[in-house]
Amino acid sequence: CGTGTAISSSGAGVREVDAWSKTSGERSRLVAEEYQGLRHEDVLAIVDMSFGGIGGRRVRGGQNATKRYRLQVFTMMLLHKLSCGVVPPPALLRVAVGDDVPFATLRWQQKVEKVVALPAFVVIMTTVAYGLFLFVQWKYF
Repeated sequence: CGTGTAISSSGAGVREVDAWSKTSGERSRLVAEEYQGLRHEDVLAIVDMSFGGIGGRRVRGGQNATKRYRLQVFTMMLLHKLSCGVVPPPALLRVAVGDDVPFATLRWQQKVEKVVALPAFVVIMTTVAYGLFLFVQWKYF
């Protein structure tokens, strides 16, 4: 069992040619440093995606989600279903499901969701209201 395969899912491993001539502790340090280089951006992204980030005073959890966040998730899930998967599901749901997408990509997606969700919700609700108005007009006249 070599240190080079210890963290295979992250892509980290000792890539130096002379790594096997080093002690086990040195090889472990090399793997840890490489892992840090590969995943540091993802770690920052997942902390940024959580409610308050590091040092935030709010407790993380579904009970504490803001109404705007719930509206954002609802709207993005509705867009995902209406577009037959063209629009990706909400970023944090992709994390919960375990999609193999870098967290840095999901952080960018979540920032886009914050901008898109409210106008999309207004357009969807306006369209539904207009459709109901036309249906009522057609049915009674």
